[in-house]
Amino acid sequence: MDVRMPQMDGIEATRELAASDPSIRVIGLSMHEEQDVIDQMMQVGAVAYVNKGGPYDGLIKTVLANGDE
Repeated sequence: MDVRMPQMDGIEATRELAASDPSIRVIGLSMHEEQDVIDQMMQVGAVAYVNKGGPYDGLIKTVLANGDE
């Protein structure tokens, strides 16, 4: 879930998804590295946070680690 999106930001969208179905696993994805943004995503229900500027293998590992059990 991108943090910055038109219409509804990723924080609000994650909050709504988590409220509608707690089994949904949301991974925050953004160029923002500010700790308060990361904290907000995690507080509303994200299971992980990945920086878009990081290596793709970090994103792949995060998705695989948080996939279906």
